[in-house]
Amino acid sequence: MKRVRQKKVKRASSDIKSDLAAAATAEMGTAQARDEIRPPMPLDIAIVGLAGCYAGAPNARAFWQNILDKVDSVSEAGPEWTGPYFEANTQANDRTYTTKGGFLKELAEFNPIEFGVLPNIVDGGDPDQWMALKYAREALLDAGYLKGGRVFEPERTGVVIGRGTYGNRAMASVMSRGLFLDQAMGMAHALRPDLSAGDLAELRQHFQRQLPAFNADMVGATTPNVIAGLIANRLNLMGPNYILDAACASALFALDGAVRELVSARCDLMLAGAVQSHTPPQLYIQFCQIQALSHDKIRPFQTGADGILLGEGVGMLVLKRLADAEREGDRIYAVIKGIGLASDGKAKGLLAPRVEGQVMALEQAYRSSGIDPLTVDLIEAHGTGTAAGDRAEIDALNLVFGARGTAPQIAVGSVKSMIGHCLPAAGSASLIKTALALHHKLLPPTLCDPPNPELVGPGGPLYINNRARPWIDGGPHPRRAGVNAFGFGGANAHVILEEYTSPQSTADATLHAPQDSELIAMTAGSVSSLVQLAESVLAHLSGPAPVSVAQVAKACSARVEGGHRLAIVAENAEDLMLKLRRVIEALRADDPPSFDASSGIYQGSGAAPGKLCLLFPGKGTFPGESTQYPEMLADLCMHFPKVRECFDRLERSGRADGRPARAPMLFPAPAGLDENRRRLLEADLNRTDPGFECAFVASLAMLRLLDDVAIKADALLGYGAGEFTAVVARNNQWFAHLDGHLNWARELARLLACAATDGEDQAEGVITFADTLWPETRQELLDKLAAQDSPLTLVADNCPNQVTFFGPPAESLALMPWLQEQGATPTHFPAKHPHHTARCTSLTAALRAYLRDLDLGADGISLYSACSAAPFPPEADAAREMLATQWEQPVRFTETIRRLYEDGFRVFIEVGPAGMLTTFVNDILWEKDDVMVLACDRRGHSGIRQLHHTLAQAFAVGAVFNPSGLFADRDIAPLDLEAPPRTSPNAGIKLKQQMPELRIPPGWRPMPDSSSSP
Repeated sequence: MKRVRQKKVKRASSDIKSDLAAAATAEMGTAQARDEIRPPMPLDIAIVGLAGCYAGAPNARAFWQNILDKVDSVSEAGPEWTGPYFEANTQANDRTYTTKGGFLKELAEFNPIEFGVLPNIVDGGDPDQWMALKYAREALLDAGYLKGGRVFEPERTGVVIGRGTYGNRAMASVMSRGLFLDQAMGMAHALRPDLSAGDLAELRQHFQRQLPAFNADMVGATTPNVIAGLIANRLNLMGPNYILDAACASALFALDGAVRELVSARCDLMLAGAVQSHTPPQLYIQFCQIQALSHDKIRPFQTGADGILLGEGVGMLVLKRLADAEREGDRIYAVIKGIGLASDGKAKGLLAPRVEGQVMALEQAYRSSGIDPLTVDLIEAHGTGTAAGDRAEIDALNLVFGARGTAPQIAVGSVKSMIGHCLPAAGSASLIKTALALHHKLLPPTLCDPPNPELVGPGGPLYINNRARPWIDGGPHPRRAGVNAFGFGGANAHVILEEYTSPQSTADATLHAPQDSELIAMTAGSVSSLVQLAESVLAHLSGPAPVSVAQVAKACSARVEGGHRLAIVAENAEDLMLKLRRVIEALRADDPPSFDASSGIYQGSGAAPGKLCLLFPGKGTFPGESTQYPEMLADLCMHFPKVRECFDRLERSGRADGRPARAPMLFPAPAGLDENRRRLLEADLNRTDPGFECAFVASLAMLRLLDDVAIKADALLGYGAGEFTAVVARNNQWFAHLDGHLNWARELARLLACAATDGEDQAEGVITFADTLWPETRQELLDKLAAQDSPLTLVADNCPNQVTFFGPPAESLALMPWLQEQGATPTHFPAKHPHHTARCTSLTAALRAYLRDLDLGADGISLYSACSAAPFPPEADAAREMLATQWEQPVRFTETIRRLYEDGFRVFIEVGPAGMLTTFVNDILWEKDDVMVLACDRRGHSGIRQLHHTLAQAFAVGAVFNPSGLFADRDIAPLDLEAPPRTSPNAGIKLKQQMPELRIPPGWRPMPDSSSSP
């Protein structure tokens, strides 16, 4: 079946391309001739401001956060909306079989006083007008205009709005006041001829009072095409203003109109957006007639998807020419590089999607911009969730992007899975989502599980991205994405967006917060002052205008003086308030507080118990676990740009050197890979070359985070290849020379890999991991290995529970029964050239030559060796010799950690992935009650939460730490903890989104007939 389907697709592709070529020839000769007449020209239009409101999100930031948190904001409409219109499984032409959608509900709110609008016209006005005006202003504010001193030229600023011509509350009110009410009176008179003229007049007045007010002031508020004019009027925009309706593609068509104004130089600043704030059940009835609505969920490209669900929303973008935006110092979310618009032409039906028309829009965008579609990594699809729509779109994408290859490389998603299909405003949500994805350099998730393998399965370049992931890129071009919108009637649009790469190399502010936790670190000069601070935080959190946990965390991080410390890892505001109340109660008690580590509350005072040592793991494989692993530091990459940048640099330098990409191994696609391919990718990651490079970069990326929070180490210790990481970390300026360090690490990885294949005449041996050792068994094993005539040699003494050794197969395997009898768990595998044995002499020689000019740094931080169990010698040549010869010597980790303890070290933090060294140190020093051993990362745990707990414990114990560094790259509104809690902002008017309804007034009776007598 699969082969037949593929053949059909190929035949379809051939036919489509022939049709497109024929159409192009008929219109302009040939595609080549057209390009000669109209050479490719990227648009280079900057998105400098954005704002929006969609189901579950009152603003663009909340919308973006919901996307990353995979929030499904589709919900039941409620009884007022449902009325008499719902009937399960109905096929009637005046009923709907679903009441689910992406409804704005209480978010449809507008304060007329802020805009100089008469309050008494809001109720009867078009809700789209008020929402569009509100978020047009929000977009300009986001771009820095209207407040803060930035000004624009009104004469050169315009607005283009996409909106549907569906029925709305305002027009229904006008129609009810005339046509419907007149008809109702006529029917009343026909049914009740006994009603007098006075009765009918009274009943008419009752009905009129149920309708919104209507007068001359409301003519504009009820006229659909005044939306753009209202924005221009209230915000003083004097350039062109107009609306357009291209059905579901309206937002992208509006964008095209605004871009044309900028390209033509008629305007210097443009607002482009779309709105659909009112989705009545009557509109659902229309879609039910073609069975387009889902009965439950909207899940584009998912197995079993059965249709769309409608949604409501509004989105606005502020646009400028890129050169102008750069010159004026604007924040640039993304750059518009190309737009393609096309129609379906003659198709099977007016509402049926046509692949040819969609392909034409895509090809027009890439041809006109000169951008190769194979350089695009993300597609925000139209993605309706209907069988015909999803199939047509995937076929079109395969025709344009299919040459990319067979591995999953192009992420596909649809925000409709989270907010429903917002009709003309759908494209505005897609544009905002994609612009923010480029701004933050991450691949946003879509709700789709499992993806339909008949649409997007293994073997092609497209894959459904159903998990948020870092967008690692080291290519010769910026990150690029495409946005699709295909409207009823065959209106097709495709927009190419590109990340903005600043010449100044400034980091983009992160707008989202971690989903898992925040770290709140407080200090005070006394316990009572600490209680007061905690109470102040609690008051702000529970005040009339609640603040975010991120605001609290950032505000607390600025207060770093005082010997009494409190750190709380909180998941959300409710969790933080609960923990604060617990802390306040404990600190007020006579007995000192005691909190379990699992509580997420850490309290301490006084100086640290001793010195701090940072531990650096190397590339390695231990029983059942590897240091490097897929998805390591993934969530840290998404929330800390400097972490992601380290992996970008690894990818960039590797590709420049002709190395295979590491990102597919580190952050594999969540779909489009079969299990065998996943296992192969993980096996690749465990090979020497990529394994060492990735573990090296992960440790340095984590170190950069620790540098940002000013954690100061007294010593560094590396395990195996981690010693090279420690050498780099010893230099305070290591990041400034990261590219050089990466080249150095890559050459070291090559030398390590070569050592594993040199000297093929060597007999194969066996490496054995002996786990769960009793002390007596461990000592006896070490004695056996140290015996002069023993053919076995120690590889690593990791901890009291684990020893690794190497030797000939027969002698190694002969020890297995004895180890098992002693309760140990031996694991073994064959090896010819195990590191840390005498078989690495060729590697030592190569390293000795390579490290001849290595700068070991000299900034006062001690560097310990796990092979000598002592600090590196101070003489540079002797230190280089020790570094080169470590591969011939066993790792004496147990002895080294004990030596560090004797030298006064009490706090150990592992800097790198997995956290295995932390396990070793805990085993070595388990009897010491004055030691704190922490891991920055643990496989299988949330990276953000693990980091927060580690920093919280280090902070509480007294390690030098400045928590404000956690917020250096985040855009968080300031909060003054000394000020009273904020008051609630002036509430706006809740917009009524239902159609007006006429009802017989309760208790109404006709007037007595005055002409009759008793």
